[in-house]
Amino acid sequence: MQEQTFGRYLNELEALNNEIGKCPDFDTKAQISQDDMLRRFDLNRTLVNLLHYTTVHMVRNRSNDYDAESARWISGAIASTSIKAKRALESETAESIRALAARTVDLTHEILTNIEQAEAAA
Repeated sequence: MQEQTFGRYLNELEALNNEIGKCPDFDTKAQISQDDMLRRFDLNRTLVNLLHYTTVHMVRNRSNDYDAESARWISGAIASTSIKAKRALESETAESIRALAARTVDLTHEILTNIEQAEAAA
């Protein structure tokens, strides 16, 4: 992955993480049922974890000591967390949350595709 692309992805991951943290629909003081609050809290954590796993994989992938077992584990974590995020969206009604989740999943997919392409070209 090129340095410029790597830097852009780090900036996008950080910006999206900040947007998720500031999204009023994730606020636990919102006037929604406790079940909805817990569901949204879980989705919030899922999205933040997905961004974190993607960041770790992207950064560690550039390292010489990133072993295959670690790469498999983080790839599995990314895959299962992505699935969890997509499933959570099926019952989400807040458009702002749906948009943030879609952007998170799309950015993760884009980064993983870029990593795979860089590995194939190497």
